[in-house]
Amino acid sequence: MFERSVVGSGRVEPSLITRRRLGPTVGSVIIVGLLFGACGEDEQAPPPDVLPKEGAPLGYGRGGQAYDVRRQRLVYFGGYHPSGSVGGGVTAYGATWEWDGSVWAQVADAGPSPRYDVAMAYDAVRGVVVLHGGFGACGTEGFSCCNDTWEWNGVAWRPIDGPGPGPRHSANLSFDPQTRTLLLFGGDPCGEGSPNRSLWRFDGQNWSEVGP
Repeated sequence: MFERSVVGSGRVEPSLITRRRLGPTVGSVIIVGLLFGACGEDEQAPPPDVLPKEGAPLGYGRGGQAYDVRRQRLVYFGGYHPSGSVGGGVTAYGATWEWDGSVWAQVADAGPSPRYDVAMAYDAVRGVVVLHGGFGACGTEGFSCCNDTWEWNGVAWRPIDGPGPGPRHSANLSFDPQTRTLLLFGGDPCGEGSPNRSLWRFDGQNWSEVGP
């Protein structure tokens, strides 16, 4: 995976921000999203010649993705794109896309609200993609941290009822083959204290805290 590279004064050079293996069957590498400008006040929108092309995900970066082994599809959700020049804010997306090894297809508009920096992983036991949290249109006013959990079965998103690990974005979600559950670690609680260092387990129905 390519990380954002900071040089000199802190400006982020145009860089690839997502590189994920599509899967053992297809055996290729997929690159999704570009980030332009800086991470802070100097963030700028990309020039017109690199705007999203038709038939590809509209999120420029920081969208969630997971490889669906059962269906052999790379699932990509959300993402964000600078909506203007310095201080112009960002636009979050809420569309779901899939890559089958040849072409992208937008497969859903309904589901989680527009957001980015979500945690996503494939649940190998139930054969679904699970999404938690993120940063976007999750509150009544403006952008905020999200605390909802969703699952994608290849046809539609379904919300998972019940309490979650708490609002956060930029957390890590992975499938643990030993316990056959999903593990969520860390994340940014959006100003509610220091970065989260707790570890949570999701069994497909309920979240439970494993340890701090």
